[in-house]
Amino acid sequence: MQDTAAEQTGWRRLSPDLIVGAIDCPTAPGTIEVTETFQALGVTDMACKVEVEGSCSAIVGPDVVRRHSPGDRFTAQVGQRVRARWLLASPSLVDWSSPSFQRPPLPDLARIRRALSSASRVADPLCAEELALRAFAAATLHGPQTQSSEQSPLTPRSARLVAAANDALRARFSESLRVQQLARDLGVSPSYLARIYRTHEGRTLYEQVTRLRVSTALARLGSGANDLTRLAFDLGFSSHSHFSSAFKRLVGQTPSAFRIGSQI
Repeated sequence: MQDTAAEQTGWRRLSPDLIVGAIDCPTAPGTIEVTETFQALGVTDMACKVEVEGSCSAIVGPDVVRRHSPGDRFTAQVGQRVRARWLLASPSLVDWSSPSFQRPPLPDLARIRRALSSASRVADPLCAEELALRAFAAATLHGPQTQSSEQSPLTPRSARLVAAANDALRARFSESLRVQQLARDLGVSPSYLARIYRTHEGRTLYEQVTRLRVSTALARLGSGANDLTRLAFDLGFSSHSHFSSAFKRLVGQTPSAFRIGSQI
């Protein structure tokens, strides 16, 4: 995003298709242009007036979710300093045709804000993209319609998709995977893949990848693997600490404690 008056802080590229960050708007009006290659989803911490050039305007506050399309120019008029938090995603990951200002139900708003906060901290691009897709989905669909679509029965088509996704994850769990990449290989949209998989497997793609990595670690540690750092990177974890944290969360003990117990 390009901004004529605001301070951009903490921008971080989580994957080729996803950027997360924040803009601190000063008291003077500032004009912000959404980059030509990204969709934008944003929330603000305090009320301000936002005008989208040639489109619409609204008073937005912490209860409003803003969606902007590539090329949108918008002016924020504020009476005090306001922070806006943003997810920027390529159209290949998410797509919508027009800007909007929505007041979603509070559970959806909570999911969006939680995803914005969590996505800025995770290291794995697959996890970050799934968090982003949840936020964008919550900003697009609300209420009973969303619930009914997520609780729909497993159709033959979706069953084949889930099976194919599991085959792909088993074959490639040690790679740095992305939802957009998996979806393209399987011939569906990223949002559809993430939603159908989570609905019918009871876990996210990233959670399944982590299970596969940790279960493989159990086998290798039981077979005498000693170098935990090398094992972590071989399995696709970003660091030894990331590996140890995931292992302890799923197994109930650290990799080193499991290794010692296996050697007794």
